[in-house]
Amino acid sequence: MRKLLQRLIDRFNEKSDIPRASFSIDGIEDDGRIKVALYWNKAFIKKIRSMGFEAETEEDCVQLFFYTSMMRPVQLAGDLADEAVQSSVHPQLSSIKNEFVG
Repeated sequence: MRKLLQRLIDRFNEKSDIPRASFSIDGIEDDGRIKVALYWNKAFIKKIRSMGFEAETEEDCVQLFFYTSMMRPVQLAGDLADEAVQSSVHPQLSSIKNEFVG
């Protein structure tokens, strides 16, 4: 049921003019490595390319963006609902989760 819901959300986001990207944990390998799946829409690719994240493929652009932005929570415990996603060191992200500034 979750996979069906996720596919519906992805289809909706594909058609959106709002930049969207997400990742999900798809399981854990036998050796303990986490399997991660990345999802994005064309508007997201357009936005990150305008920010200078250029690569040969869309997948490479997205991986470059996530790798270089080093997105991580400011704190690991407590209520993060109103906290910044990123410190002021990364001005490309707003204090609202998953929303670009620019």
